[in-house]
Amino acid sequence: MKKTSLILLLSLLSVINLYSQDKFSIEFGGGVISPFKSYGGFNGKAQLNYSYSINNDLYASFSFASWARNIGTIHDPDGQTFYNIYSEYDHSLYSIFVGNRMILFRYKALSLFNDIEIGYQILNYTRIFPQRIINPDGTIEYLTDYSKKKNITENLFGLGAGLGIKNRITSQIDLLLSIKLNSYVGSNYTGLLGGPNTFITFMGGLICNL
Repeated sequence: MKKTSLILLLSLLSVINLYSQDKFSIEFGGGVISPFKSYGGFNGKAQLNYSYSINNDLYASFSFASWARNIGTIHDPDGQTFYNIYSEYDHSLYSIFVGNRMILFRYKALSLFNDIEIGYQILNYTRIFPQRIINPDGTIEYLTDYSKKKNITENLFGLGAGLGIKNRITSQIDLLLSIKLNSYVGSNYTGLLGGPNTFITFMGGLICNL
């Protein structure tokens, strides 16, 4: 019985390996995130790729990113403009995306590709409220009131597009570099591109071909 089970297990593994060869790959990466109108932070990603043609992969990814304060501008009623006023901090973003990766160009072991993706995102951050202060000398300033901070969670719809290069090191390992522009809708921010709801990621990683 044990011998039969072992044979069946080895046969199953052989079939899976035969079917998955050059079809599936697992991707791991990390890098920096640079949200528009915010200080930068760090991000990491795990991704499963399925090659359905010689130049196209479908993929599903999970990523996590965190960054600190946003950078805001306040136009005061008296005509002054105050820069570097922030009203949010401790951002964390969880993202689940599905997308398509298309190979645009190949040269020996190098490949240039683009990614297009859509997905679901959860954004957590702490909101604080800058207070307008009129000093005894008549000058105006804005001070952060931490006593009124509020924890915010937003469920978002995300879009993304990017470019990258990968270099085949062995038959099972590729090195990866990529840059991607993402934006999300459904938040307190307005607009799609160029606002605080838009960010750029720079990432390096490995692709393990199964």
